[in-house]
Amino acid sequence: MAGGRVHEDEARLAAARVAAQLARAKRRARMRSLKARFAGILEERTRLARELHDTLLQGVTGIALQLGTVLPYVRTSPDAAAKELERIVELALATSRDARQAVWDMRPPVLDDSEFVRAVEVTAQRLVSGAAIAVRVTVAGAVRPLSLTHQSVVLRVVQEAVGNAVRHAEARTIRVSLAYRDRSIRVAVVDDGRGFAVETDFHSYQGHWGLLGMQERAGSLSGELVVRSAPGRGTRVTLAVPYRARSRTSPTTERAALAATELT
Repeated sequence: MAGGRVHEDEARLAAARVAAQLARAKRRARMRSLKARFAGILEERTRLARELHDTLLQGVTGIALQLGTVLPYVRTSPDAAAKELERIVELALATSRDARQAVWDMRPPVLDDSEFVRAVEVTAQRLVSGAAIAVRVTVAGAVRPLSLTHQSVVLRVVQEAVGNAVRHAEARTIRVSLAYRDRSIRVAVVDDGRGFAVETDFHSYQGHWGLLGMQERAGSLSGELVVRSAPGRGTRVTLAVPYRARSRTSPTTERAALAATELT
């Protein structure tokens, strides 16, 4: 009888240990799931912040700059002012479309080679419209197809770099170059503006997403972003991205991140 009770006690202890192990395993699995969902939420919100900065805020700033330029001519040259206002209306509509795409992640189709180069030119020209700034876009090397993600990163970096030169640098000329190399595409945006002291950590520019956003976009494709500037010496922003790089955020991850927002 004593031996039977000992056996029963051992069996109960073994069952308790198994139950405790299962409970711990469930807690660990739940914590991993919560951490993954939190990471998805954070990643999605960061993406939205970058997109809104690169679309809505850039567009609104461009509209404000162009309105400030055209206002003095409303009474003195109404016909010329009317043409400028029509362009500002087009910019406002384009900004609205871009912001809507950013929020709903409605991605545009992949552009072919000539269309993409033209898109870079249009992006740069639109940002300097109404300002006394000369912009030039050059292409070197054999133009080759880029993935949708590559196109998006290049266009956003060009948009941010040119926009910064227009808003802050007081530049007179801006040069944008696309260099198609054997294994990577290299993009440079150079202005002759007043320049600034570049911090080693872009997180230090609190309240300004521009430089950090460009750096994060480059990193998402295993690329590199280099900003060189100095007071009175202009600014050079260089982006280098390998063709075969893969985005760190897969479509599955993005869908999981969107689903995770249900927790908020």
